Amino acid sequence: KIEWITGVLSNSSKDDFKEFYAQWHEYIQKPDINKSKVDYIIETVEGKDKCIMPFSFIDGVGDKAVESIVSQQPYAS
Repeated sequence: KIEWITGVLSNSSKDDFKEFYAQWHEYIQKPDINKSKVDYIIETVEGKDKCIMPFSFIDGVGDKAVESIVSQQPYAS
């Protein structure tokens, strides 16, 4: 199921996200400085598979900023 949710989110618009989040919030984790990437990914969080939101979902964070953030992961604080 998590693969399907990740696929749907990866191919949907930000406008559709609210509806999907309302249905699947237990499977979605908001952007995380040490886990998020350019695209949605699947990661085990506290023993459960979650769809991790990408940095590109955050308004104002462009491609170069995302590349820089991802290249310097993990962060200590």
